[in-house]
Amino acid sequence: MKSWLGLILLIAVMLAVDSYVTHLDRQINSPVARQHSYQDYPDIRVRNLQLTHADASGHHLHHLIADELRHYINRTTELDNISLMMTPADAPNWYTQTDHGWIDQKNKLLMLYGSVFLKQAASDSSTAIETISRDMMIDYQNGLAYSMASATVLNGGHLLSGTGLDIHMRQPVQVRILSNVSGSHVIE
Repeated sequence: MKSWLGLILLIAVMLAVDSYVTHLDRQINSPVARQHSYQDYPDIRVRNLQLTHADASGHHLHHLIADELRHYINRTTELDNISLMMTPADAPNWYTQTDHGWIDQKNKLLMLYGSVFLKQAASDSSTAIETISRDMMIDYQNGLAYSMASATVLNGGHLLSGTGLDIHMRQPVQVRILSNVSGSHVIE
């Protein structure tokens, strides 16, 4: 009888401990607790960042300069005063300048906030392409840029403006204004 009572008591204690551990795990790993724990404090802060990314053969793909980088656990990486140079293998360099932005957790997308200046350098076969927009998303690994804000595109003496911008940075370069398009063309 005592052995049965001891076994029942042991099982009851084990169930109580398991229930308490499960309760603590739910509190610690709840979305509210995770957001509250990591939201306000970056785990890494870098000032005067200069970062170069190259492929296996040593070809420079991206060169990023920022006044400050702040990385947050389980969130994004925030950047201030950003300059980004993208070097596609088959096209002239693209240069980006903006005040603020962030990089997603998978390091595939760069979201730029405020005024965004994006320019492709001139080449032997084409004049420089300059775009001015706001709040632009850049998929720098695939050479794509998007904006849903008003945008202006300058190419030589030609000017296009409208709402929404879609840029394919690799050859052949394609720049599309998505709606409300107006423009001017200088005939030489």
